Amino acid sequence: MGKRKTGQKYYAVHKGNTTGVFKNWDDCSDAVKGYPGARYKSFPTLGEAEAFAATGSEAAGPTVLSVEPILSPSTSSTAQSVTHSNDANGFVEVYCDGSCRGNGKADSVAGIGVFWGNGDHRNLAERCPGRQTNNRAELTAIIRILEQSEDEEYNILVKTDSQYSINCITKWLSKWQSNGFIAGSGKAVENVELIRYLAVLLERYTAFGRKVKFEHVYGHQGTHGNEMADSLANQGAVLPQKADRDWETLIELVERQIQELQDLADAMDDGSDIEIW
Repeated sequence: MGKRKTGQKYYAVHKGNTTGVFKNWDDCSDAVKGYPGARYKSFPTLGEAEAFAATGSEAAGPTVLSVEPILSPSTSSTAQSVTHSNDANGFVEVYCDGSCRGNGKADSVAGIGVFWGNGDHRNLAERCPGRQTNNRAELTAIIRILEQSEDEEYNILVKTDSQYSINCITKWLSKWQSNGFIAGSGKAVENVELIRYLAVLLERYTAFGRKVKFEHVYGHQGTHGNEMADSLANQGAVLPQKADRDWETLIELVERQIQELQDLADAMDDGSDIEIW
C-alpha cells in the first residue's frame, strides 16, 4: 500500500523578505530567512493563509488573494537594508501607483506598484485583485502600503499621482461615513469596499499613535520614486489574474483589532491589572 497523500499546506508570510502565500516550505523559507522578526505560519486552507498574510491575524473565512510580489530589478529578495527617505518631519516616504491597460474596457488589466527605495525588500508589484480599473489599482496600492507597515513604529508619507485616491481619504471620506457611503447620485460610492477597508486601516494607524500623510506628485515627470512605482505597477498588470479579496472579512479583522486596543486602553485607564505576554 502506498503512502497516504497529505493535504496541501499553504505557508503565509506576513513579515519577511517577501510577503504572501507559498505552496511549499522551500519558497517560504527563502521569504523569511535572515529577516528579523519574521512572521509566518502554515494553514490548511488558502483563505486562512491569505488572511494571515494580509493582516497578521488568524481568522476563519476566505480571503481570496494570494500576494506574490515581484521585486524591482534593483531589489534583492534577501536584502536586509532599508533605504527609504524621510521628509523634513521624519515621515518615511513611500511611493505607490496603479496601472490599468485598457481602462474601462472588458479586457482591461491592472497592476499595483509600491516603491520604498532602491534595494528595499518591501518594493512590490502585484496584479490588482477583482475588477480591473485604474482607480481600484490606485486604492489597492495604498492599502498594501498600510498592510506592509502595520507593525512598524514610524509615520509614513504616501506619495501618489492619484488625486482621486487622495480626495477619497482627505475630502470625501468623512461625508461618506456619515451618510452610509452614498454618492451625490444617490447610488453607492464607487469602490466602496476598498475605501471602507482603507478607512479602518487608517483608523488602526491612528489608534497606535502613528500618522499617515498623503502628497500628490505628478506622474511621468521624472520623479525617481514615482517612475519606479509606475514600473512596478506595469509589471503587476501582466501577472496572472487574481480573484477579488474578501473585503468584509478584512474590515472585520481590523475593526476587531481596533476594539481590542481600545479595550486595553480602557482597562489601563481603569487601573485594572494587565498581564502583558
